[in-house]
Amino acid sequence: MDIKADNASDSIKLRRYSDRLVVCGLGYILFGAWDTVRNGTIMILERKHIYAFLRESVVETAQPLSEDTIRLIIYSVMLAFLVIFALISVLSHLFIGIRAIEEGRGRKKTSFYLLFTTFLLIMLIASHLNMSKPATESTIPVLDNDTSLAVYVMDFSMALLNVELLYSAFRARLIKRRLG
Repeated sequence: MDIKADNASDSIKLRRYSDRLVVCGLGYILFGAWDTVRNGTIMILERKHIYAFLRESVVETAQPLSEDTIRLIIYSVMLAFLVIFALISVLSHLFIGIRAIEEGRGRKKTSFYLLFTTFLLIMLIASHLNMSKPATESTIPVLDNDTSLAVYVMDFSMALLNVELLYSAFRARLIKRRLG
């Protein structure tokens, strides 16, 4: 009788962790869209700093150019970076989200998306440790206070989502292994 009760309890837990994987996968996809909006907004809000940095680089390396040409080059580079980073962000979030949903529904079980999620979590933590340094020591431009607060809140939520996704995947896999 105890074996059946344990199996019933394990199957309930497996269903719970599988459902959490599906929810985390959907959340990951939504955070991908948010990440694209956030990066675009940061680029718009911080365009003066980015423009000054790129202008200095273009003026030092280029032959004498007109101001309009320099402005066109700089805005083209900014737009290209925004599009490239948006594609990378959306595709990586889609990859992780879809894999989590598939594993939660019992279709596919791959480990690469968990390694990728762990890598992104480590990078997220490292970038915030770097952003918390004083502006003279940081290698990442420090944002305005209002922007920084929003970034910290959303990235903290993203970190929690990463941890929940990893925890649910590992717990579900352990229970599946135990059930046979």
